[in-house]
Amino acid sequence: MKMVIIKIIKSIPLLFFSSFALADDAYLSSSSGVTVIAEFLVSGGTMIGLVFFVSGIYGLYARAENPSQYPLGVCVSSIVSGTFLIIPSQVYAWTVNSFSSDSDWATNSTMLSVSTKLSDDLSDISGTFLGEYISDDTFTTLMGMIYLVGLFGFLRGIYLIKEAGQLSNQQQGSSFAPAFWHIVGGCAVMNILQFGCFLSWLSGISYLCAE
Repeated sequence: MKMVIIKIIKSIPLLFFSSFALADDAYLSSSSGVTVIAEFLVSGGTMIGLVFFVSGIYGLYARAENPSQYPLGVCVSSIVSGTFLIIPSQVYAWTVNSFSSDSDWATNSTMLSVSTKLSDDLSDISGTFLGEYISDDTFTTLMGMIYLVGLFGFLRGIYLIKEAGQLSNQQQGSSFAPAFWHIVGGCAVMNILQFGCFLSWLSGISYLCAE
């Protein structure tokens, strides 16, 4: 499974540059490149999630005959991780809505729409110092790369739920803290402008908020 994930990661740059070649203009290429990679990551996560979910369900069934071979913690963590990978948009929405009181942000968090997110971010900075000194194409490319880093961390966090169950079975001690912080941190990075404003509100440093 880990080798499959490594191959997926290695193919990301190829997808990014190929999507640029298919686009007609600079802005479209930036947006299309990010969209292709994001959809690829989410689709790959969904396929891995299906494998986790089926293996977890089978493990519960097989426990009746061989409990030691199929520990309950491993089976449950596989099912939970698999389910979350199959419905990442809902997990993303639950996470963001848990930490945000901004109704607009909460509404936009109901799905992992990259093009919508980049368009909203571009609209948010219009009239600000970022909008004045950074071109639309540069901003879209930069925010797209940041979004992909956050998305990868978010999906990795869901994957780590299964890893925590396996560590528990191996008596190495299990902790869901890495999974939790990957998920929360990934969501924060994917919403970096809003997170900056949140930090600005906490610290009183106004220039942290670019909106």
